[in-house]
Amino acid sequence: MSDSAPSSPPPLLLEAERPMARLFAYLAPYRTRLTLGISSSVLNKILDLMPPLLVGWVIDSLRGQPPGWIARLAGTSEAWSMAVVLAALSVAIFFFESLFQWGYQHYFMTLAQEVQHDLRLDAYERIQRREIAFFEEHRLGETLAMLNDDVNQLERFLNNGFNELIQTVVLFAFSGFILFDTSWRLAFIAMAPIPLILWGSLAYQRRIAPRYQRVREAVGSLSSRLENNIGGILVIQSFGAEAFELDRVRAASAEYREANRQAIRLSAIFVPVIRMAIVLGFAGVLLVGSHWILEQRSWITVGQLVLFAMMTERLLWPLVRLGQVLDEYERARASARRTFGLLDTPSTIVEPAEPIHIERARGELELADVDFTYKRGDRILDRLSFHIAPGETIGIAGPTGTQGVGSCRPGTQACVATSTGTDWAACAGQVLPTADRCDGVDRNCDGNPNTGCACTLGMSRACYSGPGGTQGVGRDVRVVRVERHASRTATVPSSRSMVRRPADVFTSEMWTS
Repeated sequence: MSDSAPSSPPPLLLEAERPMARLFAYLAPYRTRLTLGISSSVLNKILDLMPPLLVGWVIDSLRGQPPGWIARLAGTSEAWSMAVVLAALSVAIFFFESLFQWGYQHYFMTLAQEVQHDLRLDAYERIQRREIAFFEEHRLGETLAMLNDDVNQLERFLNNGFNELIQTVVLFAFSGFILFDTSWRLAFIAMAPIPLILWGSLAYQRRIAPRYQRVREAVGSLSSRLENNIGGILVIQSFGAEAFELDRVRAASAEYREANRQAIRLSAIFVPVIRMAIVLGFAGVLLVGSHWILEQRSWITVGQLVLFAMMTERLLWPLVRLGQVLDEYERARASARRTFGLLDTPSTIVEPAEPIHIERARGELELADVDFTYKRGDRILDRLSFHIAPGETIGIAGPTGTQGVGSCRPGTQACVATSTGTDWAACAGQVLPTADRCDGVDRNCDGNPNTGCACTLGMSRACYSGPGGTQGVGRDVRVVRVERHASRTATVPSSRSMVRRPADVFTSEMWTS
């Protein structure tokens, strides 16, 4: 019968799957506001793309080639009347564009506040139900980074990044429809760089994602270091550890700086590369469209060429923002992965479905040689033993970590009657730390029975303070004296009594103490 391999403990933080889908699921309770926000964003972007159309219509109207619907709306083909109609139409377009801009900003910002509130409460509820091992393995700063920094990053994405994604989709759809409806030949030239831009954007997203993940981890580590050091500043100053802790903060900050540098190095090159791809489409529209106008081709007018130039600029130049939108998306994705990983990780301590019913306890407690060490820390309990009878309370009044060490022992408190009822009496029988007496008894309970002592009473050792090479040479008298507080033995040659003898025999006067 083979022994099965021991199962590894479950991870303290799971890797969340589909974190952004989980984030959008938090919008479900606010469907009405979400619908109004998306509708306002779509209409705002469509109206934002109307000026190129207005300019093209005005040019063709003044050249005597107006669209039929403008003449019908004005009731005449007279150029000035059509210009007045187009001017009034532009005022209405800009009014509603501003109205819908207020709408999507209002709804998306209030949605972001609701979602961050719900997420923070859910994350906090899960954290306070976690087992102690979670807090042993995660520093306070890391936990606060998940509750504050990561949730705030998701809020920023819902404030701005989500709307940017919606308007980018509307931009492609509406602009593509207008360009192909106006001249499909010129539309293919205008949109030729788009596949290259999209390919570059997807490649950029794949490369930038792990770099932003490292940034989130580094900021959590730095926040933890600063939180712990500020909270323990009294200890740092008491032990004179300022330089040591400064080096640790410097290392954590350098790690965060380097993680950001790696991300910046890639994000900084994205916009210039996309810009060069964009200018190819814009220049192609101007060159080919101008050639067709000069050749008096029937499928394009001057107004339509101006429309194409302006719409191509409106379509392609915002793609420069695509890198920043992807940046915000990947930052939010990294934060969502950590936040939902926290929500998905179950506690390792689970209450049983059918708990054991325990009758009233006698109240007796005994610990025998109990040891305890944190997974990444020092030993806290070392062979701790005590017994508490029913009705007794142990009062530990000595410094932390001294009970059960050396001669330190806990006492007991008895419940006594007072004039106002009952209260606990003074702790009786406890042995608290005192200064060591250099007798081999650990009275200060630090694990060393001779703290601050040069020697232990009752011991002796040989000693000699004469010049080197003289000990044991010639005739000497060794005197040993043992006292209660010190013992010394010494034989020292005196230069006053040294006499050169023919046989090189030395006599010496002995000095004892």
